[in-house]
Amino acid sequence: VIRQGDKGDAMFILESGEVEVVDEKVVDESGVAKLLCKLGPSSYFGELGLLNSDIRAATVRVPDRATVLIITRRAFEQHLGQLKDILKRNAEDMYAADGGARKKVIPAKLE
Repeated sequence: VIRQGDKGDAMFILESGEVEVVDEKVVDESGVAKLLCKLGPSSYFGELGLLNSDIRAATVRVPDRATVLIITRRAFEQHLGQLKDILKRNAEDMYAADGGARKKVIPAKLE
């Protein structure tokens, strides 16, 4: 769905299925990227790219099947701009500094 290091120009809401969030900068001896978390239906991700114009901090991949709603920057600003402050406040809680080197992903739900 997204690749670590790419420009963040959309956010995503997972309608069904599951996605895996991985850190491709941290791999084990067999070259497998570190699994940070799994997200299920109603979870959202990629919002920091819209809020802060950040590059993607992790790769999000679909291990089997998933249905994902894509919200582009333009659609977000036109229709959901008023949520920007709420998402920023939630992002502070969801992404905690991990020794200052990287961010820890914590699953979040839309309510």
